[in-house]
Amino acid sequence: MTVIFALACSNSAPTDTGPCVWACPAVPAVTTCVGEPVLSTEPGGCGEGDSLPSAFLADCCGRLLSLADLVCRHKALVIELGAGWCQECREQAPTQVAWHSRYAGKGLGVATVLKETDAAGAPANRDFCACWGEDYGVPYTLLIDPADELTTRCAPALPTTLVIDADGRIVSKVVGGDLDEIETSFLEALTALPR
Repeated sequence: MTVIFALACSNSAPTDTGPCVWACPAVPAVTTCVGEPVLSTEPGGCGEGDSLPSAFLADCCGRLLSLADLVCRHKALVIELGAGWCQECREQAPTQVAWHSRYAGKGLGVATVLKETDAAGAPANRDFCACWGEDYGVPYTLLIDPADELTTRCAPALPTTLVIDADGRIVSKVVGGDLDEIETSFLEALTALPR
């Protein structure tokens, strides 16, 4: 069964910048790294124990962000690779917001990478990204991956969630929506002994 969602931004009228009003979280002018992450520039290699592939992705405001910068600011980073047409991706969004609220002060970072809009083959864009942020009240980093720079390498299906440690290593790769497994993985990464 295929489920298609119509994305409508609640309580917002179209503006010059798009249909939704959502402010991108501020990006620190100076990055304070927790560690020295080593991200992979080699093709392939996106399994548990591998280094996260190095990539620059755009946020909803059009700023290019380095995955290395996201990793180095946190003890652990949860990256969900998803799309608007993916029901499980939408169902996980409130849990990710709760994780951010509960664990950000302990060093957890959360990021969602959107590949496509509500239609398969329709690349995510800034407007869709902003609507996602508004609809789910997202306080963390939202990125778009219309060129499949990261999603094709790492996601055999959507959603795929990667848990990254402070060294840039993938400690868990969960295909599907097993939220308990994801939470167990990032809690272990948060409590790991410093290098």
